[in-house]
Amino acid sequence: MKNHFKLISFIILQFIIICGMNAQNGWYFQNPKSEGKVLRSCSFADDKQGVAVGMNGTIIKTNSGGVDWKKIACPTNEDLFGVSFIDLHKVIAVGSKGTILKSNDGGDNWFVYSEKTYPDLLAVDFLNSSFGILVGKRGKILTTIDSGANWISQSSETVSSLNAVCIIDENIISAVGNDGIILRSSDAGKTWSSQTSPINQQFCSVSFINANIGVIVGFNGCILNTSDGGNTWNITPQLNNNEIQCVRFFDKNKFIAVGTGGGLILLSSDSGQTWEPPEMTYYSSTFYDVCVLNDSTAIALGYGILKTSDKGNTWQEQSGGIDTQFYGVCFTDKNTGTAVGSLGGIYRTIDAGETWVQQHHGGPTLLSVDFADANNGFATGYEAQIFKTSDGGQHWVKQFQNGFYLWFHALSVTDANHATAVGQGGRILRTTDGGENWNLQNENTEFNLYGVDFIDNNIGFAVGTSGKILHTTNAGNHWESRTIGDSFTDFYSVSFIDLNNGLVVGNDMDSILILKTTDGGINWKKIHNNITESLYDVQFVSSTIAYTVGNRGIIYKSNDGGLNWVKQDSARTSGLHSVSFFDEFNGTAVGEDGVILHTTDGGGSYLGIDDLNLVSSDLIVSQNYPNPFNDITTVSWQQSQSATVILRVTDLTGREVKTLLNCYQESGKHTISFDASGLQVGTYFLTIQMNKQSVTKKLILSR
Repeated sequence: MKNHFKLISFIILQFIIICGMNAQNGWYFQNPKSEGKVLRSCSFADDKQGVAVGMNGTIIKTNSGGVDWKKIACPTNEDLFGVSFIDLHKVIAVGSKGTILKSNDGGDNWFVYSEKTYPDLLAVDFLNSSFGILVGKRGKILTTIDSGANWISQSSETVSSLNAVCIIDENIISAVGNDGIILRSSDAGKTWSSQTSPINQQFCSVSFINANIGVIVGFNGCILNTSDGGNTWNITPQLNNNEIQCVRFFDKNKFIAVGTGGGLILLSSDSGQTWEPPEMTYYSSTFYDVCVLNDSTAIALGYGILKTSDKGNTWQEQSGGIDTQFYGVCFTDKNTGTAVGSLGGIYRTIDAGETWVQQHHGGPTLLSVDFADANNGFATGYEAQIFKTSDGGQHWVKQFQNGFYLWFHALSVTDANHATAVGQGGRILRTTDGGENWNLQNENTEFNLYGVDFIDNNIGFAVGTSGKILHTTNAGNHWESRTIGDSFTDFYSVSFIDLNNGLVVGNDMDSILILKTTDGGINWKKIHNNITESLYDVQFVSSTIAYTVGNRGIIYKSNDGGLNWVKQDSARTSGLHSVSFFDEFNGTAVGEDGVILHTTDGGGSYLGIDDLNLVSSDLIVSQNYPNPFNDITTVSWQQSQSATVILRVTDLTGREVKTLLNCYQESGKHTISFDASGLQVGTYFLTIQMNKQSVTKKLILSR
């Protein structure tokens, strides 16, 4: 039902959607936990304002002391390993390939200061608004005395990786790394001396409370402590064999360390001489950093975000993201949607995915959710459980569960009374009274069913393994079965936009399959394409627009009813299992690693032609990056023929503010930079013209 309910309101909402000027472009993340998978470092300017960075250019920011976090646009996809506030406004982040990023507005906007000049930079620390230090691979050490405007390379006399650095005062600095390396400087980093380590181990972090008392942690559960400035390092009795990634202190006695292996958290009340975990285990995850905000409050992060307000004795998970695997999603309007997934998780949004509230948790995994209207919906999954809501997803009641039926994989809901679930052993279960009773309509242990879609209360299709496509015209009282392919053919999803036009996606041993029908399923045409990853879900949005998602985060869009498909940029590598569009512009895709992707412009630009069934467009234009941008952004396009190309930038009134290009261009891929430093902050439009074709993109200038 998710196709037809949304289509009814399309015309009404289309004007409103087109006029919205504040939406982001393309697909963007809505669950911070899934964006880069791993957060590696955090820094706070005060008790409230903080920034965390991680893999794949992940940057998130909080203004609430870690309670809530928002995604920040990053000008690089490099892994970020360290971040440090210089003052309330200036922030430095460092990462792979020598990347140094800087923000001058508290972490809201970032620019690349340097990249590919140094080896991987792994840690950064600032003493005050002027003096700071970076360390990294191959013994790299850089210092600055002007807030990071200039960096001076210092000799460490080692080629081992330096993983952490701690500025103790204006002169004394300690750095640690691989191969048991412990370095100390007494002249603000100009010269370094090596300290003797009692073990040859990979050290991950170092922290000093003063010039004398300090702790080092690292691999294989190693913890060292010193009370004489590192002249002597003592080995703390080993508690486990996990990697201890970070150590910090609350006061001169209370230290905290975090690491891998079931959410490792260790506490010391004697300056690091002895350690023990909190009384309870609060989170089974991996932590890479802990940031102390004051003498009792700290934030630990990695695969999750935890906060303590009592020096580490108790911890609460923060809204740095939803920790689940998503398998189904359905929106009933452009703002209201429901997603379901592992551990019986049901999450609801009423603000287009900006926030998700957990409605149910615990029990077997849920695999599918569908709504008949704004109030009535169903969810199903393992142990053949079926839940129902009558208030738009605010409350859910279990209506059915039968351990004999091991799972139902998909649902189709046509109105408040009629719903159909399909699943293991070819079983089809149907209700005609709002879920009070469910009747078994079909059972065949030779195949499983993964997808179902009803056009109305009588006509529906179900698809599954062994190339099975089932069709009913009498509300499921009788199902006609046909096979397309062989025993190695699996169909995962089916979607119809009307009585005649439908799509099926799946795969066989040799290729990915997309089937299309224009005669109500009498005949199916195999669409030839170059998609190489499995497709898990497909949705017709209108008579011409369709989307499909699948393995490794792929998203494809069709503008001609499913005949041709073009790849869109999802910035993902993990699988997407479900997609839901309310209209041609507003859509959400969910999947593994807690990923939630949202678009308000139909997925934005295409990545390229990809030769998918000979896509006919001669001009493919990507969205400018970054967007929003600060003065400089890059525009990319691909033209299939050589021709004169004109690039113009106009403001909201249509007045031309700049011509970027007006000349003959050879066929192929091209890029150009747009410097908007002389323009006012606001919204602009870039139009690219070639022959009789033109493409317009919205640019958002934000400083």
